[in-house]
Amino acid sequence: MPIKRILGATDGSVCGEHAVAVGRELARSADGEFLRFASDSFTGSEAERDTATQVKRTVLGVEIVRQAESWGADVVVLGRQMRPLGQPQALGPTTDAVIRRRSGLSLFVPPNIQAIRQATIAVDGTLRGLGVVPSTAAFLNLTGARASAVCVLPGTEAEATESSGWRDPRSEWTRALVGRLPLNSGPCELLLRWGNPVAEILRVLLGTGADLLVLGVRRGGRPGDLGSGHVGRELLESAPCAVLTVPI
Repeated sequence: MPIKRILGATDGSVCGEHAVAVGRELARSADGEFLRFASDSFTGSEAERDTATQVKRTVLGVEIVRQAESWGADVVVLGRQMRPLGQPQALGPTTDAVIRRRSGLSLFVPPNIQAIRQATIAVDGTLRGLGVVPSTAAFLNLTGARASAVCVLPGTEAEATESSGWRDPRSEWTRALVGRLPLNSGPCELLLRWGNPVAEILRVLLGTGADLLVLGVRRGGRPGDLGSGHVGRELLESAPCAVLTVPI
């Protein structure tokens, strides 16, 4: 489905205002609509306050999702603190609430990312996890980004090579789906890795110079529990780039 409605949420901080700027530019590229959503802590001019959507409740993340769902936003854009590689930061309550409740795409973008030119799609090879792949095509085509997908399998590459011709079906499922991803920028390359998923995906992000990590997440759960296991949580806390979450 085409992306036409983008909501940018801000708390008035540098990160929040950058998210609004990124969201507005995405809407312009899509020839679509943009909605700015500001919290009560917004400290702009009176004129800006009058045109901003003001939060009436204390749980900002819940209100962002409520507004996004009622307005029919295709993408929600929020700010994200910069995370130097090797220096993870815990997710804030707003980000946590949006990820757990949002039914559509959410983009978390740090101030150092001005444009998305290279994306890495993280897949685990399961049928449910592969749901992240087709959902990202419209967004990647909107940005014009090239993309690669990374699937991290257990064990080592040597063990996989020595397995008497047996192939892990997850690699075959992933290769087939990634090969059909309709990207305007060209074919999506599949990178197979073995070992620790978090470490290997972070290594791919660094090696490809990715501006964006695409990550499948499960909705619901208690605060702090993203329903995607420790891999998804650690990647959200550690990725040194923008992150696009896709409910699966």
